[in-house]
Amino acid sequence: MASSNKTQNLGLNFWAATDPVLRDDFNADNQRLDTALGTVMALPGLYYATGSWVGDGKTVGPGMEKAELSLTFDFEPLVIFIDLLDSPQSKYRTILFRPCTKAQCTPSSSADTAYINLTWTPTGVSWYGNMSQSLYNYNANSTTYVYGAIGRKSL
Repeated sequence: MASSNKTQNLGLNFWAATDPVLRDDFNADNQRLDTALGTVMALPGLYYATGSWVGDGKTVGPGMEKAELSLTFDFEPLVIFIDLLDSPQSKYRTILFRPCTKAQCTPSSSADTAYINLTWTPTGVSWYGNMSQSLYNYNANSTTYVYGAIGRKSL
């Protein structure tokens, strides 16, 4: 049995606590997402990129070594998704939206809200965090981070 609820736009499974979770449901959702994203990515003027980096453990932030981290593209990024690869700490994923100047990088239930300060360029973004822990700055030692960016031709 599939989930008892579906998302509004793509009809993806949205499970209630009592719903059984089935692999077939995930496969069907993946196919729907692949079809929808394939359609969007084929639009003229839309660009995307994916990649990864490995953190070096340096802390960055106010009053510290101001080593900003950055991503650069061949286009103007409008949305960037960041996540930890193969980590149970996926609660630290974030989405960067142009032209926002800050992005939260801890769960909303956390006592101390960590965020990163963003500086946008025509073809990229750089950031540093407000907390001293390198995990919150997306730079934990030997941790692999993955990203996906969607944008348009630079103006």
